[in-house]
Amino acid sequence: MLKRILLLSLIALQYFTVIAQENKLSNNYISSIDSSHIDLKYLNAYWSVDPAINYINGEVKYQFEAIENTNSIQFSLSKKLKVDAVIYHNDSIRFSHNYFNQLIIFLPNEITKGQKDSIIIHYQGAPSKSGFGAFTQSNHGYGPIIWTLSEPFGSLEWWPSKLNLTDKIDSIDIFIRNPKPYLAAANGLLIHTDSSNNDYIYHWKHRYPIVSYLVAFAVSNYEQYTDTAMLSNGPLPILNYVYPQNLTNAKIQTKAVIPILKLYESLAGPYPFAKEKYGHAQCGFSGGMEHQTMSFMGNFNRGLIAHELAHQWFGDMVTCGSWSDIWLNEGFATYFAALTNDFGVDPAQWNLFKTSTISYVTDQTNGAVQVLDTNNVSRIFDERLSYKKGSYLLHMLRGMMGDSLFFLGIRNYLTDQKLQHHFANTQQLQNHLADVSGMNLNSFFKNWFEGEGYPNYEVLWRNESNHQVIVTIKQKTSDPSVLFFDMPIELQLSDGNQDTLLKVNHQFSGQDFILDLNFTPNELIFDPNRWLLAKSKVSNIADAGNLGKITIALKPNPAKESLHVAFSKAVALKEIKIYNSQGTLLKSLVYNGSFSLAEDVYLADLSAGYYLLKMVTEEAVLSSPFIKF
Repeated sequence: MLKRILLLSLIALQYFTVIAQENKLSNNYISSIDSSHIDLKYLNAYWSVDPAINYINGEVKYQFEAIENTNSIQFSLSKKLKVDAVIYHNDSIRFSHNYFNQLIIFLPNEITKGQKDSIIIHYQGAPSKSGFGAFTQSNHGYGPIIWTLSEPFGSLEWWPSKLNLTDKIDSIDIFIRNPKPYLAAANGLLIHTDSSNNDYIYHWKHRYPIVSYLVAFAVSNYEQYTDTAMLSNGPLPILNYVYPQNLTNAKIQTKAVIPILKLYESLAGPYPFAKEKYGHAQCGFSGGMEHQTMSFMGNFNRGLIAHELAHQWFGDMVTCGSWSDIWLNEGFATYFAALTNDFGVDPAQWNLFKTSTISYVTDQTNGAVQVLDTNNVSRIFDERLSYKKGSYLLHMLRGMMGDSLFFLGIRNYLTDQKLQHHFANTQQLQNHLADVSGMNLNSFFKNWFEGEGYPNYEVLWRNESNHQVIVTIKQKTSDPSVLFFDMPIELQLSDGNQDTLLKVNHQFSGQDFILDLNFTPNELIFDPNRWLLAKSKVSNIADAGNLGKITIALKPNPAKESLHVAFSKAVALKEIKIYNSQGTLLKSLVYNGSFSLAEDVYLADLSAGYYLLKMVTEEAVLSSPFIKF
């Protein structure tokens, strides 16, 4: 799902307020109210709606198999909807529909493990409009519309469903009854359209496993047209349902999906729902939502088309098994959308993706890709962490493994029979990437998935005789949750006429590397291809002798517990001294003469007052006053 291309965190926060606070739906609580006793095999849903009225009348039939002995079944359904009856074996049976949005169905007899059975739920009401949409009735300017968007917890707003990420419905049939002349779009293939007095009845059939939040429909005065993509498994119809006022432009824009489909097939494998279709349905959402086989779109921007299409592999076919692993959906979709530019569409946009993502993620010093607070919808769909940092986690893995092994590992992950059309977690992805690469990725995922922040690099280099270059790489982490990011680093060295690209394995801060070249460089570029999510400073320490141009900056000043001393160029530091206003030496810190760009000085043991800081280098003494409070 993409929110305005950038996440609408304000809306997400509003959704959390409505759902997680008003209805008290924590992730653990959701798991407890959804029936864990049954495995859903089939859904037959009959929904009657009028796009001009916020109301739904529904009949939902489930076929299921008991996975343990039980005499009750539970679903999630908003208390604002009225359950008219629950039918079991042609008889109406008891149920409880409470203010915690629990629909508890009491079976007349216990069913045993392995037993197959069915249930029918009749209900109706005016659904709440919450979160990113759930069930939304509005007007697009040229006609009314109803559209649904249930991720993550919204399906309970409009139909009895299971909200957990443990059970996919094996197959579904959706019947949508609405007034003429409106069209209805949904998952799967349109089997037929019946006419009944003033209504149409649309039958959509989907024969792939689907999680509840991806079941969707939309009804409006759509214009409908079909494109065709010739893919590895033959022609694939691409159905498009668009507002009449947007028809001309949409016909041009939606064709962009065809080359993107072909690219994704070459990178990730065949389109997952090749026996049915892909398509787009326009709706009032400002971004897009990857409903299985038909994405709901606020617009037809190429980047949005690419993002939602990637979800058909990452999120729909293989779905995150917990909202803590949402990056398996959103990080992949963000990265694959960017890859369309890396593989030929627009190299400038590919470079912009890398530079802008690094800048955006490192604008704050903390934050993990892993979601710990899975009650918090705004955190689940955090743009900086779940989308952008998650996408760069993949980019760094690609840089470490190389294209052939990286994409092979991704294809193995997608075709794993335990995961394909089921659920996955981060450890399972890690296992597949480790298997094909032979790498131990435990430290990488511990630091980049569970840990917070990113590395700050200081790179000091100098030329020696015989075309040797000495490079010292220091690292400080932005957040204490990670002590050190051990990462391979690319260095590009150039003399203006020739250059070379080398890779070093950085294993500790202050590590020295001796590089043997066949020329004397005058420039070193750190991570020229931007494989690292990091900040960096590079300094040629030959400049340290030019002390007349060196300046120092003290931050903060006034200071309280510590003082950060930054040099404009690397200096060979020998000692830092602190004097009080009477000229008395209070503190002396001795260094070994190694080159430095910045140091932190501890001040908590000093009383408040005015002080003078002196920095003794091999060539000169630099000084600056500061205030301690």
